[in-house]
Amino acid sequence: MRGPPGDSVEAFEELRRLLLSGEREQLRDLRDRLNNRERRSKDVAGVLPEAVKLSGERGEELVQALRPAVEGSIKQSIEKKPDTFVGALHPIIGPMVRRSIAESLRRLMQSLEHPFSWRGLKWRFEALRTGKSFAEVVMLRSLVYRVEQLFLIHRKTSLSLLHVALDPAIAWDSDMVAGMLSAIQDFVPDSFATGGDSALEEFRVGELQVWIAPGQYAYLAAVIRGHPPRELRSVLEDTIDSIHVLKGSGLANFQGAAASFESLRPELEACLRSQYAAAKRSGGRKVRTWIAVTATAAFLTAAVLVALRNEIRWRRFVANYRFARCLGSRCGEDCGCCQN
Repeated sequence: MRGPPGDSVEAFEELRRLLLSGEREQLRDLRDRLNNRERRSKDVAGVLPEAVKLSGERGEELVQALRPAVEGSIKQSIEKKPDTFVGALHPIIGPMVRRSIAESLRRLMQSLEHPFSWRGLKWRFEALRTGKSFAEVVMLRSLVYRVEQLFLIHRKTSLSLLHVALDPAIAWDSDMVAGMLSAIQDFVPDSFATGGDSALEEFRVGELQVWIAPGQYAYLAAVIRGHPPRELRSVLEDTIDSIHVLKGSGLANFQGAAASFESLRPELEACLRSQYAAAKRSGGRKVRTWIAVTATAAFLTAAVLVALRNEIRWRRFVANYRFARCLGSRCGEDCGCCQN
């Protein structure tokens, strides 16, 4: 016998509740996730870093999409809180400004120190002949050595990890230099049958020298003008050792992303050193003394010539006056007034 229809409906509902209770709970949880902004934000935050990483590996779409927002954010930050932005840039801009001011003051002092020396006169002639500024000629002629560029190059991939230059306007292409240096270092052991541990330490290109400080996973290449002291090699070797201590794991597992090595820029910039020869003041004093004596003699000579000219003009005036007086009085030829 069948029971009442109401009992069948209740039994069916009970059966459906038992069978679908788990799915209903999941649907309720999903609805809550979608409607609850805080939970949804937490879910997005959990996958956002990995999503950004994957998007960066695929191409530049994410960079292009974020560029307007980032530029607008930076602009607003500068307008509303310039002190905060200046404080963030100070570690980068500060050393550059100090180096620029020091270089300008040094050039000014050299320009003031050399104008009347024989060497300074030669440098001024060279500046006119070559079309360079006097300060540039002074800098080049008094330079002992200067580290102009520095490259941090990954040994296994031959890729440039970081590049710093004293003057960004004349900086070389870092990837091209890295490939060239790696090719040279591979060529030397193969061609000269040196030992497996041998490596190229330095070579010269025109007026420039390139010093190489090797490391386990990367090496430093310093482009130097002039005649650097041997102490500079110790500085480069200490720097590459410090880099391996700071970024040893990143260098060992390097996969092509060099952005993580940007934090090493202060270590490389500290190696952009220079030294200039002290001016020989004794020679300058002699030349300045000679110039002073010559100027004094010229002044005295001019004064004597002016006095002599005035004396001649005065005597001529007196003679003309006497002659005119003689003619007016119609003196005889034996008159003494026209004889002097």
